[in-house]
Amino acid sequence: MQVKRLRRRAAKLRQVTAFHTQALCFHAWRRSRHHGSDVGADDGWMQQAHRTAEDIAQQLQAAAKSLRSGCKADRARYLESLADQVQRGDADAPHALKRLLCVRKRKPYAPDVPQVVNSEGELCTSPAEVMACWRAHFSRIEGGQVMPQADIATLPPGCDCTPTAIPFGDFPSPSDLLSALLHARKGRASGPDGLPAELGHAAPAGMQQLLLPLLMKTGLFCREPIGLKSGILTWLFKGKGSRTECGSYRAIMLLSNIAKTLHRAFRPAIYRFFSDTALPAQLGGKQQTTVLFGSHISRSYGRWCAKNSLSTIILFADVAAAYYSAVRSLTARQGAVSPEEEHTSEAVQTQLAKPSAMTAG
Repeated sequence: MQVKRLRRRAAKLRQVTAFHTQALCFHAWRRSRHHGSDVGADDGWMQQAHRTAEDIAQQLQAAAKSLRSGCKADRARYLESLADQVQRGDADAPHALKRLLCVRKRKPYAPDVPQVVNSEGELCTSPAEVMACWRAHFSRIEGGQVMPQADIATLPPGCDCTPTAIPFGDFPSPSDLLSALLHARKGRASGPDGLPAELGHAAPAGMQQLLLPLLMKTGLFCREPIGLKSGILTWLFKGKGSRTECGSYRAIMLLSNIAKTLHRAFRPAIYRFFSDTALPAQLGGKQQTTVLFGSHISRSYGRWCAKNSLSTIILFADVAAAYYSAVRSLTARQGAVSPEEEHTSEAVQTQLAKPSAMTAG
């Protein structure tokens, strides 16, 4: 503690001395003194500061020497205690021997580019096979299909919305776009365009003028530019399971920062719609609203049911699992159901014959 206190005192004294020296230099410059090197030489405070600094340096040297000798003595006593445990053969003798020999448990070596097994259980032998394996794995999860880049432009549009379909008050203002640019997180990976989020922080006004027409066009046509829909899909190890299986990795999509900025600009209007149409019992997803109240209600209701000998059930929904397990055509679809999404269940076919959930409102 004494060494720590002396170091802080010495650092504070150096900071104050540097500030005082700078003030004297500005004072001499103002009075047009030519001998700047002699500034502060005859100042009483500076002389006292130098003497105090020398005194602190001597005290710090003595305290550091005493601390080093104390650390060496403590280390010697610690090693002696470990040696005594090994000699006595106590229950902790193996652990004491490892500490005495400085044996550390190291993680097994894992290559940066992991090997992947294909659907037949054999290791991929070329980068093309590895990429095809990853593409097939994530296509099964996301329901995607492989197509050349030239065929992407021939895809049918998502919807045909007229400019009058969206109220004028739901369009983001220029200030919303500027706020979205300034609230972008720095240090994140870029998307396919390679434009980092720091670009919006460096020139927010210029980026606002460039993106405002694109923002208005996206809102009027209710359609995002096809160039902003793409992303770079990469994978991260979950920390468990075999490193050679694709199922042990989670998918991470690197989207364009411009696309995320436009989404962030439209988000206030979406939140206003959510707040206006949410039921009074809706607790999650609201600003300045904690879910602790809902947890308290659930626990109180469970205690009340237990006290009155009644059965109670609390359903916890896993949104991520439901997203990959649900039939997406029941939620939203455009036109007829694709052959990849056909289902043999009669109940699912009956529901697919009806309008989707988003169409029904």
